[in-house]
Amino acid sequence: FSYDPPIWLDEALAHALELESGKDFNVTYCSEEGAAPERDANSDWPSRARQILDKGKAPSLAELLHRKNFGELTKEDHVIAWSKVRFLIDTKKVEFAKFLGLVKGQLDDKGFPSGADLNGLQRKGFKDYMDWSTEDLDQAWTAWVRKPVAPPR
Repeated sequence: FSYDPPIWLDEALAHALELESGKDFNVTYCSEEGAAPERDANSDWPSRARQILDKGKAPSLAELLHRKNFGELTKEDHVIAWSKVRFLIDTKKVEFAKFLGLVKGQLDDKGFPSGADLNGLQRKGFKDYMDWSTEDLDQAWTAWVRKPVAPPR
């Protein structure tokens, strides 16, 4: 990358890929340079996301947008960021792909990659591609997390 993508989004996408690779794998949390990575064997993140939400400890998307480095992300932030990205992948696949292209491919006036005002760019992307504010996304995500899950057959 020519600029660092938003930390919440970068970590959430990494967790989504890691969890999709199979339940036998540990989830890895990135940390500041020089720190040993933490691992978590509990791969039931959908249940964890619901528990965090039910306890009233789920950070809003607006809060996640303001996390600037790995050290600012709590384990709850990781789970909720992952859950919000999983929600977008599952419910707004095409729109989310466009959003990612916007956020990870921003160019300045001269055509050079630019990480300027990524928070504003994300808000614009949510509005342009999904017609959601960050609050609207949080409300749709909350309903999705709380939706009853059918038992396996």
